[in-house]
Amino acid sequence: MVNDVITLPQLLQMEALYFANGQQAHVGEMKITNLILDTCDWPALHKDVARYVNSCLVCQSSKPSRERMKFPLRPLQSGAPIELVQIDNLKLAKTESWCPSDH
Repeated sequence: MVNDVITLPQLLQMEALYFANGQQAHVGEMKITNLILDTCDWPALHKDVARYVNSCLVCQSSKPSRERMKFPLRPLQSGAPIELVQIDNLKLAKTESWCPSDH
């Protein structure tokens, strides 16, 4: 069975966006676009959904922050040599047997 979709007139596009956004509880562009595309389509649908979601205060407040947390750097002080030791293990080599080595 082929899913028939209608081309929605411009007069009803904002109503469809409002309904789809509320129906899906402000879940984001992709899910709202897919919900609308199940029944109807119009030129620039993706652009209109993006603009609508970006202007919706509920969508923006429920969106997770993509900013990385920045922690303040503090100097470390030591009172004696080799009191503080730092080891960076970014990538360990794969070997058949692991043996610590000093060289």
